[in-house]
Amino acid sequence: MEQIEIRSEKIRNLIGIIPPNLIRIGNLLIFILLVVMIIIGSFIKVPNILACNVQAYKKDDGTVALAVVSISKAISQPIEEGKSLKIYMDGVLLYTGKLNEKIDKIIVSLDTLKIFIPVTLDETITTKEQMTFILENSACFICNIEIDNQPIINNIFRNILQ
Repeated sequence: MEQIEIRSEKIRNLIGIIPPNLIRIGNLLIFILLVVMIIIGSFIKVPNILACNVQAYKKDDGTVALAVVSISKAISQPIEEGKSLKIYMDGVLLYTGKLNEKIDKIIVSLDTLKIFIPVTLDETITTKEQMTFILENSACFICNIEIDNQPIINNIFRNILQ
């Protein structure tokens, strides 16, 4: 095959130079997209969930207390009263409620740590689907506690700074 050579200097310059307006418009579009993403990220809130495995203990008054067996992440600050709490068993939502009081005490022993969740459950729970669960001693559940509800941009900056 025969190679075609462009001999004209004007044509070589035209093909080899990127127009400055194209660069300016591209940079402006990238900047606008970044600003829009930051603005949207400051309005959309994402809950910060503490997932833990809990075990049920019957009290003398017929109610059930929950103690944390394992926890998904370390907590260094108290969890305030009124935070959302959901309890699941095998993927089925059993209970939705709020914390009765602040979680501010962790009992650390030689081999375990114990956190008691301040919520009072009845011995029998009926779900929305009319399924009844009777809570026995040492029954294990998954518990999700909403720690806070902050915008996405705050979570990103918090993770960058850690």
